Amino acid sequence: MDGEDSAGRRVRGIARRRFLGGAGLGAAALTVGAPLFGRGTAALAAPLPIGYFHTRGAQILDACNSPVQLAGVNWYGFECNSMVPGGLCYETLDYICQQVVNLGFNLIRLPYSVQAVQSNPPIGSYLDANADLQGRTVLEIMDAVIATAGRYGLKVVLGNHRSEAGWSYESNGLWYTQLYPESAWLSTWGVLVQRYQNNSTVIGCDLRNEPAAPSADSSAWPQNGGSLWGYGDPNATGYPRDWTSAAEVAGNYLLSLNPDLLIFAEGVRYDPAGPIFNGSNCQYWPGGNLVGVGEAGGGRPAPRPLTLSVPNRLVYTAHDYGTDMFSGLAWCQLGTTASTPDACRGIWDQTWGYIAQQEIAPVWIGEFGTPNGYKPNDNTPPEYYTDVNNVNPQGNWFSYLVQYIKDHNINWCYWALNGTQSEAPGRDPSQPDWYGVLDPTWTGPASQPMMSQLSMIQQNS
Repeated sequence: MDGEDSAGRRVRGIARRRFLGGAGLGAAALTVGAPLFGRGTAALAAPLPIGYFHTRGAQILDACNSPVQLAGVNWYGFECNSMVPGGLCYETLDYICQQVVNLGFNLIRLPYSVQAVQSNPPIGSYLDANADLQGRTVLEIMDAVIATAGRYGLKVVLGNHRSEAGWSYESNGLWYTQLYPESAWLSTWGVLVQRYQNNSTVIGCDLRNEPAAPSADSSAWPQNGGSLWGYGDPNATGYPRDWTSAAEVAGNYLLSLNPDLLIFAEGVRYDPAGPIFNGSNCQYWPGGNLVGVGEAGGGRPAPRPLTLSVPNRLVYTAHDYGTDMFSGLAWCQLGTTASTPDACRGIWDQTWGYIAQQEIAPVWIGEFGTPNGYKPNDNTPPEYYTDVNNVNPQGNWFSYLVQYIKDHNINWCYWALNGTQSEAPGRDPSQPDWYGVLDPTWTGPASQPMMSQLSMIQQNS
C-alpha cells in the first residue's frame, strides 16, 4: 500500500494500551471500541479446513476438493523498520489473533522484507504486551505469530513486500535491489518455505508486492523502468524487468521445496493492452494490472499466462485502491462515472476480473481498503468512505468493489488489520493507521460502516 502518511517520527517503547494520539484526528478518533466478541450484526467467514489447498478453474479447493474462500486481513510490520508486526506493544499475540477471528476473517497475509529475514536481528522494541517475545529474533517472532494463528484456526500467506526494510512497494518497481539481488530474494523465500515445510497453517507465498512500471523513483538503481508483464528483456541496462519470467522461476523453486503450496503472483502497473477507459490506456495500481495474462500488446506478441511446474497451484493476485489514494481515478468521479458501478466494473472486468470469470485461475484481491475515520484533520463521516454517496467518490468505489467481489465470489484480503502505524520512513508509531480494521487501542473495530460492508463478503466464505 502507498499513500499520504503522517510525518515519520521514530517512537520506541510505546506502553501497552496507550494511544499517543495527536491533535486534529478524524471524527472517530475519540471513540474506543470494545472487543468485538460475540458480534451479532454480521456472519463470520467460514473457518478454513486443515491441510493445504489447490486450485481448479477459478476455485480454491481443500484436500477433499470442496471450495473454500480466502477472506483475509493484512497484518503488517515485519517489512517495516521495526521488523515486528504492529500492535504487540498494545495487546498479546493471542488477543490479536482472537480478534482477527471474531472480526470475521479466516486468514492473515503476513508481509516481510528480505532484510528482516536475512539479518534476523533480536527485537527488543514494540513488544511491551508480549514479554515472552522480548529479545527473540525476527524469525522466532514469526514462528510465534504463525503458531498462534494456527491455534485459532487461521491460515497464513507469507508475502515478500520489500527488499530493504521500509514502507510500501520498492521504489525501483522490481523484485530485487542492488543490495539484495534476485538471488537474495530467492534464497530468502527458500529459508521461509523450508522453515514452515510441514506446517499447513502457511498455505502459500505471495511472491512480491506491487511490481510496477513506471517505477516510483526513476533514478533508483538500476534505472530500467520497473517491472513489465511478459516482455522487456533483454534491455539496455542488462538487469531484468520481465516479472512473469521471475515469478515462474520463483514459483517453481518454491514448489520444488514444498509442492503443496499455493503460489500467489501479482500483476504490474502499466500494460500496453490496457485497461482501456474512454479510449485511453490507463495506468493501474502497482501489482493490480493482470491484463497481460489474457491479452497481447506492445512488446508481448501473445497473451502471457504463468505456467508452474506443479499444476493447480497458481493464484493470480491484484491490489486495488480508490480515489482516496488516487483522486484522478477516471472511472470513479462524482457526477459522472461514480454515479453507477458500471465504469468501475468495466475496468475490473478488463484488469483482473476476467481471469476468474473465464475460469483461467483463482483471483485474490491481496490488498484493498478505505479510510476508517481516524485520518488526521479529516472530519468526513466514516460511512462516506464505505457507502455510495454524493460527497466522496471513495465510498462509491469501495461499495462497488465489495459488491463485485461478492458477485464473482472473489478471494480477498483487506489492508490492513493495524490500528496504529509501524516504524518506517513517513510513518509514526504513535499515530493511527487510518486504513486499519482495529482502532488505535487495538481493542475493537475502528469503523462499523467498514465492518458492515466487509460482512457482505465474509458471508460468501
